[in-house]
Amino acid sequence: MQSAHALLKLESVSCAYPAGNTPLREICLEIHAGDLVVLAGANGSGKSALLRTMGGFQDPSAGVVRYNGADVKELPERTLDEQILLVRMEGDKVLLGPTTEDELARSCRLAGLRGPAIPKRVEDALQAMGMESAREWYLDEMSSGERRRIALAQALVSRPRLLLLEDPYVGLDRSGVELLNGILRDLARRGTAVIFTSSDLSVLPCSDRLIALHDGEIVLDVPARVAAAEHQLLFQCGIALPSHIQLALALRDRGVVQFSQAPLTVDEVVALLPHRM
Repeated sequence: MQSAHALLKLESVSCAYPAGNTPLREICLEIHAGDLVVLAGANGSGKSALLRTMGGFQDPSAGVVRYNGADVKELPERTLDEQILLVRMEGDKVLLGPTTEDELARSCRLAGLRGPAIPKRVEDALQAMGMESAREWYLDEMSSGERRRIALAQALVSRPRLLLLEDPYVGLDRSGVELLNGILRDLARRGTAVIFTSSDLSVLPCSDRLIALHDGEIVLDVPARVAAAEHQLLFQCGIALPSHIQLALALRDRGVVQFSQAPLTVDEVVALLPHRM
């Protein structure tokens, strides 16, 4: 849907590298405040390139990326630093430290906070991540998983308007997925636009919108709830639906269950069954 009030707008954006490959081709899309989007695609589909281009970290070779109506290339770096945050899967490697508090306080200052507001924001972020005891830990003595959670906590202290996450759910157990999902949904409710990449559509329940990429092009942009209706297209693009959604579709095709929109979670699939068993 086109809107003059889009937070982020990509207008026929393409990216080409000197080696000759073109990771993005004629991308047109809009992102609004409060959007919670999964950017899905097989390896090499262009997910990471699109994420970097959205945030102004990579210039397009053609087209325009607009943030609040302005060309990203013309915005002051401070504006981008304060309002757009990109967290890579290995983003913990760029943490400066030396302690957790030092790192998060730095993010607070970049967000314009001063004085007593900083320790309060740091405390709230660590509590949300379940790392209240880590305030004075040295980053170089923490595990990679702990450092990754600190990198995610930066999103809470800086409260960016646009949060870009590269494969944030990879390697998380069920409790970790639920924790991160709650954090991202809370940020979206507060008006932050959240976009994260994934090659695994088991994260569909963690999003409200699916944008699927194939060979640098958007092949699908739909609400997460109706994504399963395009399972054949997704399969052709190397994006498989999780097994429980495939099971629900197979049961529907055999007349065992009925639904207008495919269930997204295992619990939703199970809820379809009792009266049929």
